[in-house]
Amino acid sequence: MKRILPILLALLLVSSLLAGCVKKSSAAGTYILKTMNGETLEEQFAPLLDEGMTMENILSLFGITSLDEYFTLELKEDGTLLSLVAGEDPVSGTWKQEGGKILAEIDGETVEMTLNGDELSFTEEDQAYVFVKK
Repeated sequence: MKRILPILLALLLVSSLLAGCVKKSSAAGTYILKTMNGETLEEQFAPLLDEGMTMENILSLFGITSLDEYFTLELKEDGTLLSLVAGEDPVSGTWKQEGGKILAEIDGETVEMTLNGDELSFTEEDQAYVFVKK
């Protein structure tokens, strides 16, 4: 009995130390558009490709060199965000995480996003967006 108490206290101490070392998962990072309304960008641009345009022509219309640059969301550690959509001015705002939700405030409007692992999704103006963390 005398040995059980010190062993239990030692286990409690070790588990407390390990719990303090576990890093919380942060939503901060750069996310690139994976799908819009269930379609990839390649599928979205397919009609233009069928008309004879090349992907390079399409990208140059937006002033980008890769589809990864078409629509990005950057959630910064300091709680600010930056939304970049090809051909448009950058939009900034703020964000905070509440469990599996990201609440982003942009131009006075709040957008609720769902965070599932490395995927961030939301619907706005009847458009469903899914982003993946870079």
